[in-house]
Amino acid sequence: MKQQPIKRQRRTFKQIKILLDEFSRANLSTKEFCIRHNISEVSFYKWRSRYADGSVENKNNFVVLKQDAVALHPPALFAEVNGIRIYQLVSASYLKEFL
Repeated sequence: MKQQPIKRQRRTFKQIKILLDEFSRANLSTKEFCIRHNISEVSFYKWRSRYADGSVENKNNFVVLKQDAVALHPPALFAEVNGIRIYQLVSASYLKEFL
């Protein structure tokens, strides 16, 4: 029996998770499951490797980084001596060392 070509369909992360959960409960081979749900086996294995643990929701596998407030706004410049910038209070003797 010849298998018909699979029409490409984009699925959301939620749809993929539902299919992966259904597969884990179903007592079917991967091939049977993919035929029933009109999924290519290659796509199924990609989904399983990317989304099986549920931790990656971004399809490009980028990690969202959060910046600290300090990194966004550098501390106020307190003094500049001979081209050296000082961002905190220092004693006068410390500043004299630069002269």
